[in-house]
Amino acid sequence: MTKRGTPNVLPAGRRPASVAATVGGMPSNVKKRCTRFACVSLAVAAASILSACGGDEEAPREPLTLRSAPTEPGQPIALDRASDPSGAVAFDRWPRACELLTDDEIKSVLPQTTKVERESMDGETHIKEGVVNYGRYASVRDVAVKDGRCSFDLDIPATGLRLSDLNPPRLEVHVDFAGTPAFVKLNFPYRERQNSIGIAGGRCFKRGEASCVKGPFAFSIRNQFLHQEKDFADPDLEWRDRYRVNGRTETISSPGGDSPEANEAFRRRQRLEMDHILVELATIILRKI
Repeated sequence: MTKRGTPNVLPAGRRPASVAATVGGMPSNVKKRCTRFACVSLAVAAASILSACGGDEEAPREPLTLRSAPTEPGQPIALDRASDPSGAVAFDRWPRACELLTDDEIKSVLPQTTKVERESMDGETHIKEGVVNYGRYASVRDVAVKDGRCSFDLDIPATGLRLSDLNPPRLEVHVDFAGTPAFVKLNFPYRERQNSIGIAGGRCFKRGEASCVKGPFAFSIRNQFLHQEKDFADPDLEWRDRYRVNGRTETISSPGGDSPEANEAFRRRQRLEMDHILVELATIILRKI
C-alpha cells in the first residue's frame, strides 16, 4: 500500500500573513496614503484574497451515520474445499478475507463511504488437533494461511475521515478458522458469557474486536477510526466524535488525561462502535455461512 500524505490546509480561522496584516481589508501601511481610487482598488483586491482564503476552509463536518445491516443474505462463503488432516480447509485455499464484505455491504452500514480500498495479506493461525486429556491436545502447530487477513481503507470525507489521511479510517477482517464444525469448535478460543454479544445466526464475543463463529467458520473484525475533532492543546476537550444512529445524533467528548470522565468517554465510544459498526458488519458475514 502506498504511503499517503495529508494536504496542507490552513487551520480554521487562520489567514495568510499577507492578509492578516491588514486594517479594514487593506494593508495598514498603505491605507492612510492612498488616493480614493487606489483605496477602492486595494479594497477590491483584499476582498478577493479573503474570498479565496475562505474557499479553502473546510465545510462543517457531518456526524458519522451508522445504519443496520441489510436483511437479505449476500453471496455464500465457499467452504467445500480440499482439507488438511486436522479438518481445516487447506491452508493455501483459505477463504479470502477481502471477499467477506463487498463495497455495497460496507456502505449499507457506513453510508457516507465514497471509496473502499483493500489490501490482502497472508495470516497465521494456531491450530489444535485431537484432544488427549482436558487441556492437552495430540498436536499443536502454527500455520500460514493464504489471504487470511484484509485491511479495508475507507474514504468518508463528509465526516472529516479521509482515505488520504496518514491513518485513514480502516476495517480489519481476519479469517481465524475454517473447516469442519468439529475443527472450528475445538479451536475457537472464546466461551466467556460476560463477553458474549447478542447476534442472530451465530455466536460473537467482544475483546476489543468482534470475534464470531458459526459452524465451519470463525472470523474477527475490528475498526480503527481517528477522532473527528481533536484539540490536544485544550485542557477541557481533547477529542469529540458525533454519530447519527436511528435518526438521533449522539456526541461523545473527552477532556483527555487520566480522568474518570476521559475513561468513560473512551468506553462509550468503544460500545457505540462495537454495537453499530462491528456487530452490523459481522451480521452481514454470518448470513453468508
